[in-house]
Amino acid sequence: MTDRNVCQSNEPPRSFFMKTRILLINFNEKEQEAVSGLGIDVDLGYLSDAYTAISPDGTQEQEASFYSPYAIYDYKAIFIRLTEKPPMEASFKNKARIIGEKDRITFLEYWYHRKGILTVISDGCDFNSLKILGIPHAKLTYSRGNDKEVFSVLKTENRPLRVALEELEPLVVTPPKKYIEVDEYESKGTDENWTIFSIYENRNNEDIGIYLNWGYKFSDTDVPAFLILPAFNNYSQVITKLLKAYAQVYPEYFSEISDLEWTKSDKYYPKEVSLVDSEIKQIAKDAEGKIKTLHIKKAQLKQEYAFLRDLLVESGDKLKEAVIRILTDVFKLKAEDMDKDKKNNFREDILIQNSSLEILAEVKGTTNSYPSFIYISQVFSNLLKERGKYPNAIGGLILNLDREKEPSERSNAYTKADEEKQLTEIVYIDTRVLFNLSIAIIDYGMSLTEAKSILLKKGRVEFDLNKYIKGITAKE
Repeated sequence: MTDRNVCQSNEPPRSFFMKTRILLINFNEKEQEAVSGLGIDVDLGYLSDAYTAISPDGTQEQEASFYSPYAIYDYKAIFIRLTEKPPMEASFKNKARIIGEKDRITFLEYWYHRKGILTVISDGCDFNSLKILGIPHAKLTYSRGNDKEVFSVLKTENRPLRVALEELEPLVVTPPKKYIEVDEYESKGTDENWTIFSIYENRNNEDIGIYLNWGYKFSDTDVPAFLILPAFNNYSQVITKLLKAYAQVYPEYFSEISDLEWTKSDKYYPKEVSLVDSEIKQIAKDAEGKIKTLHIKKAQLKQEYAFLRDLLVESGDKLKEAVIRILTDVFKLKAEDMDKDKKNNFREDILIQNSSLEILAEVKGTTNSYPSFIYISQVFSNLLKERGKYPNAIGGLILNLDREKEPSERSNAYTKADEEKQLTEIVYIDTRVLFNLSIAIIDYGMSLTEAKSILLKKGRVEFDLNKYIKGITAKE
């Protein structure tokens, strides 16, 4: 992991008295503001997506353009998001310049000489080699694009960085866009020992996140140099949590950052405080039981009133059964299935009776938005056939049209002038109107007399439930 142009430095970190400054590359102002809340200076920078360039000798290599307000060694931490759509491109693209060999060495020296921590986040991008950012022996490859889960594989052992990375696992975007291939996981014959640890993996044990730690593999201390991570949701939260972990590892770098979460622990209060948690748990347990009972009650009520919903979704016998039940149970009318003995041709007909009024009605359900006029013709045809048995009956059509569409999005049927004229000779009921009238009776106390006066009259039956509710509210 060394470079001939890089010399190991024994110099101490930069002055403790300088205010911590970090660089966010390919992040936005919202994230800048959130991270600034830690009491540090935060700058935004830019890195283009990688593109292939042909060198004078004919070989191909990746290049990218980069911009930062200050030299990278003036930052204690750098977060680089590799993405094909940099959020600040419009602001910084013209200021960027191609990363050259000297810049690559500067990136390498940055983490190798412990001038700061480098964190690279691989989102959807064309980067494969990371040498352009001073990271050898680790490259990115395209993922299969269908990993359902990502797992944290580190043993945390109360180590701040590992704890933070494990807690961030739920924010990892799945499926990940990139895998990481590592050439060497341990140092071999270098001036200082280092180990690369896997952070996140898929079920195939492929690396999705790694970090290089100074020291042997068996070291029990985190001394991170660089991290390569997958894309996350909520970068404000991710970067803030990582910086707090970095501050515990390198307090001399991040003197302004302190994680005071421990001060909120109940163990620094009398037992009386923690006992409240027991009360909360008991209340939650009791509430859980009551909620379960209510869910059962709700399921039973939905089953009991399923016939109301059937008005809007069913056809055939199920629709006819729902109509009959509503007319008898809700409107208290006498409604009879004309086909109950299966000996006549009235397969979808019902007889509705109220005092001296008799309605011989067809019950139809269709997926058509504009139902056939044949339905109306059948009403007159059946009425003519039964004139001897029901001389005073009038015809009726109860129609559930466009039944696969949400009721509020359905159009009205038979709105042409000649069709409207035919409707004046029968009782035409859209099942949406029958449903709304039923709700007015059940939920809002509409009298049966008023409901029947709306329902049982020739022509298109019309009723506006919302208008009715507003009228009730105005009277209260």
